[in-house]
Amino acid sequence: MVFCACLLIGPAVFAAGPADASSPQKPLTLSLRSLAGIEPATFAATIHVQPDAANRFLRVAIDSDDWYRSSDMQLDGVSAPKRHTVMWPGLRAGRYCVTVVVFRGNGEPLVVTSRYTVLSDAGESMFPPYADDPMRLEIMACLPSPDALSK
Repeated sequence: MVFCACLLIGPAVFAAGPADASSPQKPLTLSLRSLAGIEPATFAATIHVQPDAANRFLRVAIDSDDWYRSSDMQLDGVSAPKRHTVMWPGLRAGRYCVTVVVFRGNGEPLVVTSRYTVLSDAGESMFPPYADDPMRLEIMACLPSPDALSK
């Protein structure tokens, strides 16, 4: 199960895998410092992996049409740390896909995905004046309506 909260500034948490009866926590969660940044942005995320004997390694990747970075971390089963942090500075304007995978010895990977958007710092408004601009429509779709805020 993957869920997301649409916020321009502020943390967001994404989770994968069912919680079992003995542990209410998800086996894999991705916490983003924010869902968007201003160019040149620093992407920062914290990944929580519940220790499990089947866990082998963790891969965190971020990519766009013309940029890709990833980081692999070994997981030593039940003795692996629960918390892992990644930061990539200097991201240029664009839309990025964030993918976190825990590769497991049992052949069943855990996967969480999210999106991260970097807005241009060219002096224009964060909401371009063009009503049909895809970036504006995507951001506006995430914002609550004024009616929802007054309730």
